[in-house]
Amino acid sequence: TRDQSYRLTFGPQIAFGKDRIKINFGGMGGFYIYRTSNDFGSRDTTAELGWNLGGGIQYDIGLGPWLDIAVEYHTINNIPGPVDPNDEEKRVDIDANDISLKIGVVFFLGD
Repeated sequence: TRDQSYRLTFGPQIAFGKDRIKINFGGMGGFYIYRTSNDFGSRDTTAELGWNLGGGIQYDIGLGPWLDIAVEYHTINNIPGPVDPNDEEKRVDIDANDISLKIGVVFFLGD
């Protein structure tokens, strides 16, 4: 079984530091598309509201953009849970909780 989530989230982020290294923390909420699939060809997709908390480090690599490494904890509410093998009509909504590692590049627009 594979679980995938795609998100569009908004919220504040606070960064501390100066020169070439900054530490940041943030909390965001928004819209998640959550998909579960398995090797037997079964797939469920749902769209729900969710939130995440995270923090990380940004490092100026000296070429303009900054390297961004962060860890985030996500919660997606009320997604369809697994089907009961004894009663395929019976399904219970669950909350999905996961932790993700984010590695990226930050580009700053303007001065």
